[in-house]
Amino acid sequence: MRRLALVAAVACLAACGKGQDDLTAKTDAPAPDKAPPEWTLQVGGSGASLGHASQSPSGPVADLKLACLRGGQFEVQVEQVRPVESEDRLSIGAGGDAYAMAATAVIEAEPAFVKAAGPIDETLLKLIETGMPISASYGATPIGPFAAPEREQLQLFLTACRILAKEGQG
Repeated sequence: MRRLALVAAVACLAACGKGQDDLTAKTDAPAPDKAPPEWTLQVGGSGASLGHASQSPSGPVADLKLACLRGGQFEVQVEQVRPVESEDRLSIGAGGDAYAMAATAVIEAEPAFVKAAGPIDETLLKLIETGMPISASYGATPIGPFAAPEREQLQLFLTACRILAKEGQG
C-alpha cells in the first residue's frame, strides 16, 4: 500500500498542477521494532526531496537534502557545516565521482546552512543512481559518505526528478 501511494505521488508530478503541496507522500514512518530510516523521501506538488539524517543520542540530525523542484531545479542543502562566505562551491559525489555546484551560505538562518542549486542534470542523476555511498564536500569539509538510499526509494526520487526536468524544459 505504501509503495502504491508513492508511485501515485510520483505520477501526480506529471499531472498535478502547481500549488498542490498538500499531496505529500513520505517514506519516513518506521516499521515497528525497526530503527528509523536514514533517508526519507517526500514527493509533493512542488517536487521531490530525499533527505538524510544521522542518528545521534538526542535523535535524528539532518545533514544532507537533495531536491528536484518544479521548473527543473536541483537543490542540495547541507546542514552540519559552518558556512564560509569565501567558499562558493559544493560538490556532491558517489563512487569517487563528483558533481560541482555553485553554493550559497545561508548565514541568517538558525542554524546556518549551505545550499547549492542548478538545473536538474542527467549527469548528476546518473551519479546518484549508481547506488554507491553519497557524499558531499564544501571547501575542506567532507559530508558523509552516507550509505545509498534503498533502491526503490532512490528510483522513485530519480523518476520524479526526470519528470520535473522535462517539465522545466517545456
